[in-house]
Amino acid sequence: KIDGTEYETLDEAIAAAGATDVIELLNDCELTIGEIKTPITIQGNGKTVTVPEQEKRTNHEHPGNLGLESSLTFKNTKVFFENTKAWSLIMTGGAVLTLDEKSVCTFESWGVYAYKDTVINVQGGSELKCSPTSYTAMMAEDYANLNVQGKSSVILHGGNLNGITCFNINVMDSNLSVTNYENQGLVKCNLTLSTKSVANLSGNETGYNMYSGNALTVESGCTIKLNNNKFRALMTQGRNPTYIKVEEGATFEATENGISWSSTDDTNKHYASMSAITIGVYGYYEARDTVLIYRNTDTVTFER
Repeated sequence: KIDGTEYETLDEAIAAAGATDVIELLNDCELTIGEIKTPITIQGNGKTVTVPEQEKRTNHEHPGNLGLESSLTFKNTKVFFENTKAWSLIMTGGAVLTLDEKSVCTFESWGVYAYKDTVINVQGGSELKCSPTSYTAMMAEDYANLNVQGKSSVILHGGNLNGITCFNINVMDSNLSVTNYENQGLVKCNLTLSTKSVANLSGNETGYNMYSGNALTVESGCTIKLNNNKFRALMTQGRNPTYIKVEEGATFEATENGISWSSTDDTNKHYASMSAITIGVYGYYEARDTVLIYRNTDTVTFER
């Protein structure tokens, strides 16, 4: 309902809602409207919104996705995206998706494609989760933004290809977990951890692949874990410098990486593929990279 007016379906309420209106859910429901082009806020009251393949979304190269061109905010709502054919959510035109007040959003087969400068906010004790996906879980143009704050979590576990590609990721007093992907956990991402945050990029082929100009900042009191990745924990590459800064009092943990390589492997393989941390994987760019690991009060662990 909106104020005192009740609607038969969530689609009808969305069509009727003004920019400042709040849609209050009275029951579990489906969202099948296809596109959202005006600001929408949904107060879920703990109810569930299921977002199946969008049959009304036929005029797109990936039909069936929910097209978001404005802001969509869920408060205290359980959201399930269930498109099994292509991207579940495509964000364009400065779109903003916000999960707030302990909302939980789950992508069950296909995840998010986000265009440049779109924003995903996970806040207020909320969770964004991807079960094993058929492709990269969260993929963006250069660059979209992911903000995780207020004791919230983003948990991406397993799937084809990569976990997150081309996002600016800011984690504050929250958790980020991207594990068990066939290729890479993070690719071409900037990552900042602050206020006792933890990032776990373990069990992938490569934990974190940093491209030209990417930056990793781990502030004091925060932890990044890059363990048990098959090839390497972290690598940097590209023509421009990448920046890694681990502040005093932060933890950088990289153990048991490179387990897929052994001394009997093809000797023509790049030597760096056998190491935990590869700086300048294309050797002629090595001198351009800057690594700042503060004094011995930091905890930095590499495998033997």
